[in-house]
Amino acid sequence: MFQTHFREWDTGERMSIAVLGIGHVGLPTALGLAELGWEVVGADNTSNVVERLQAGQATFYEPGMQDLLLKHLASGRFKPTNDVEGAIAASKVLFVCVGTPQQENGAADLSQIEAMARTIARNLDGYKLIVEKSTVPAATAQRIKQTIERYAPRPAGVSPATRNGGGG
Repeated sequence: MFQTHFREWDTGERMSIAVLGIGHVGLPTALGLAELGWEVVGADNTSNVVERLQAGQATFYEPGMQDLLLKHLASGRFKPTNDVEGAIAASKVLFVCVGTPQQENGAADLSQIEAMARTIARNLDGYKLIVEKSTVPAATAQRIKQTIERYAPRPAGVSPATRNGGGG
């Protein structure tokens, strides 16, 4: 049976998930995880997005999303914040859901992925499971791993996770 309330192995406390980037990929991901019973921090650098979500206003339309937003703000299972560094520090599982807009030549612009990997590296305080969920080319997980290892204040153990064999 699938269990949604895992306990942290060394402290007995509930594990928190951070969704980094709460736009078109991150917000549905965060609310879906909250619906499954997880405690989710949705972190984004865009202040007006965070303010609207904190006020219970979805930033775009998707069927059922507004109801889930209100439900999980009230339950406390979803907490939007613009404190990305704090969300990284407070969570053991990090979903990277930042934008990867298409460049003029058709390639994905990975600058937000790179910036988030550097932010994660600067705020590592132990093992984190990092799940790359943005739309990216194959092998991007290796790029994230290399960036984190390069910028982390101490050696970091990074295990890239891919979903359905793609994206990483």
